[in-house]
Amino acid sequence: MRYFGGQTKKIEQITHAYFSSNPKARHFLDGGFCDPFSGSGVVAQSFSNLGVKTVAGDYAKFAYYLTSYSTAFDVHKLEQISDELNQSLIDVGSTEKADTDFERNFVQNYAVNVPYFTKKNARRIAKYRLSLEDMLLSGSISDTQFDALMGSLLYSILKVANIRLMFDGPLSGIDDQPVLLLSRFPENNKQPVSVFCQDYKVTVDNFSGGVLYLNPPSLKKDYVHYYHLLDTVIKMREGQIVDKSGRYLHFKKENPVSIWGKASTARDAFYDLLLNNRARYIVMTYNKNGIIPLDDIRSGFLRNGIQRTFKEVDLGNEVLFAIEGGA
Repeated sequence: MRYFGGQTKKIEQITHAYFSSNPKARHFLDGGFCDPFSGSGVVAQSFSNLGVKTVAGDYAKFAYYLTSYSTAFDVHKLEQISDELNQSLIDVGSTEKADTDFERNFVQNYAVNVPYFTKKNARRIAKYRLSLEDMLLSGSISDTQFDALMGSLLYSILKVANIRLMFDGPLSGIDDQPVLLLSRFPENNKQPVSVFCQDYKVTVDNFSGGVLYLNPPSLKKDYVHYYHLLDTVIKMREGQIVDKSGRYLHFKKENPVSIWGKASTARDAFYDLLLNNRARYIVMTYNKNGIIPLDDIRSGFLRNGIQRTFKEVDLGNEVLFAIEGGA
């Protein structure tokens, strides 16, 4: 999967290489692990599978669904529902008439106007999304099941989309794609993860003790800008959504730049976060070319006369920072 933030590459370094070689840091995990910028949920999933009580949160709905999928627990019933959906939609193709405005618009925007998908897959995506909505409203699936199944659909979309990376636009043309089916759920998750769709401050304020992991946005634009495709599926948008280059038409109106999208406000938000938490240990990964200069991050960890052990580990394109204790 094309995980935003590149978290997959960091999992072993963060969960094993660092904590396994640092017994004191590993001890703090007994108090739990909190990831308030959870993204796709793979970091939270990895810590949970180490037996750590884990909390994950993200303000973006698509990230919440992806985390709900990544951390799904006791998946037997989810697999049964997924298999039934896949079977019921197996014959959906590219020629039949659209039943709803959402289906018609999704095909027009993401298969005709720009080639993210074949018409067949665009139609299948819309059918899956509408089926999940109907199942939720009829009470045949619970809210928790809906969240995990939506994450499975979004994961499946990312696997077949005609793109190199979500940050790119669609490739120039498309002849064929694997037929989209709901993805299988992770089978080896050892325990539930508490997953929330909320502002990072709420997640941090409700966490005390243990390890706080920070991986805040490092780009000038919110991830929602690049993931408008997933946002459209979630909200079942209608009308013209993208221009001929695949750019989302209504981003500025719907998504003003967040505090993490400007250097000055991002730095201040980071400083505030460091000073207003109740964690025993703080770990942060950040892109070397991120909007907050690395020297500002270093000074943030060491400012206000706080004299504590500070560690910095090079992870290639990113840097891992760690320090004991909150403010």
